[in-house]
Amino acid sequence: MPPDRECFVHIGHTKTGSTSIQNAMGAHRQALARHGVCYPLSPGWGNHALLPAAMAPPGLRENGVHPAFWNGLPPEERIARFQDEFPAEMAALPPETRLVVLSSEQCIHMQPDVASVTRLRDFLMPHFRRVRIVVYLRRQDDHFASAYTQLLRDGVIKPPRLPEGGPRQLPHYDYAGLLWRWARAFGQDAIIPRLFERKLLVNGDAIDDFLALCGAEGSVPPEDANRSSNPSADARGQALMVAVGEAMERALPGHRAALSDPVWRHFTDLVTEAMPGRGWRPARDEAREFLDRFREGNEWIRQRWFPERTSLFTEDLDKLPETSAFPVGSALLDGAAELLAHFSGMSLEAARDHHVAMARLEMRLERIPNALRHLNMAVQADEHAPEPRLLLAELLARRGQLVPARLHLAAAAQKLPPEDQRLARVRGLLQGSTAPAA
Repeated sequence: MPPDRECFVHIGHTKTGSTSIQNAMGAHRQALARHGVCYPLSPGWGNHALLPAAMAPPGLRENGVHPAFWNGLPPEERIARFQDEFPAEMAALPPETRLVVLSSEQCIHMQPDVASVTRLRDFLMPHFRRVRIVVYLRRQDDHFASAYTQLLRDGVIKPPRLPEGGPRQLPHYDYAGLLWRWARAFGQDAIIPRLFERKLLVNGDAIDDFLALCGAEGSVPPEDANRSSNPSADARGQALMVAVGEAMERALPGHRAALSDPVWRHFTDLVTEAMPGRGWRPARDEAREFLDRFREGNEWIRQRWFPERTSLFTEDLDKLPETSAFPVGSALLDGAAELLAHFSGMSLEAARDHHVAMARLEMRLERIPNALRHLNMAVQADEHAPEPRLLLAELLARRGQLVPARLHLAAAAQKLPPEDQRLARVRGLLQGSTAPAA
């Protein structure tokens, strides 16, 4: 008989906090274990993509996951290793483990039919008393708008517009078809659909909502950096990606921006970092027409899993713009200038940190003139940073150069709280110095 423990398979959906959930679970395995929850390592550190890859139909396996998941091995060999490691990991779990959580949004597109979902079920069932499927659903128009930045990062360089077609042509947004095939394999009672609406999530947060579902509340601190994984760019940033991507294709015939292109990846990362926020949104009439294409399937889901609701999603479409504007002209130029300023600031910050690190090394080697040279270069890179100023003040005070030491200390004190003990230490050096001012 399988052990008396359950398994949750979190299959996404995309753009519903899946990356944040996976990174948080991977980073806090010990805290989860104290709640009797295991987040396995054998399928992957955060994203358990090896699980869907192992059960995928031929042709989807190699293109469905990042090459890093293969650990330098041929995919078949890496999958065979996972299929051996997972049962061993489950057999070694302590008796107090009540729940095993698996998470990979690749399950949605790598298990496109009932047969592949059934293979996944048959792989898991020998290890658990019960397997349940968790999926977060986001209103289709909002889902596409949120995914638009990711499409641009992937090299799909198109101005924003909702795609053509209905459920058959757009299976990614056919939630009814998705739940139907997983319910066919696992049973309707095993499906746990959640609505990705902030007011419906625990604390308005996907991680807290998922932890509550697992009975592991508090395992991830509120300030954890993983709560902001996979951010989006605002509309100016998106427009800049489109303009640059199109210009690259014109300037380099045959070249195509893609996630595999390090230049394009670095550029889109910079844009997202410099211009985070909510991006393009469809016009309300466009969104309404898009939702109408999926209304029958959404109603099928509502009747089976959300009978208390009058509609599956809260359709506050009046909050959408009347027209779907996209920044052009001077607004685009302003965005480019902002990006350059951000990049310049990053470069100066990197130079400052490099020189401070080198100065500390030279100080440990007692090569003080070299340390002073690096600290002066750090101040040139960022004259407002307190760290190089403090180190300069300390070194100069020890050398008896009290006037420049006091100037650097005064500049550092403007950026640090008065109670900072480093300020008191350098002031003590200055007060105790008997060397002549220089």
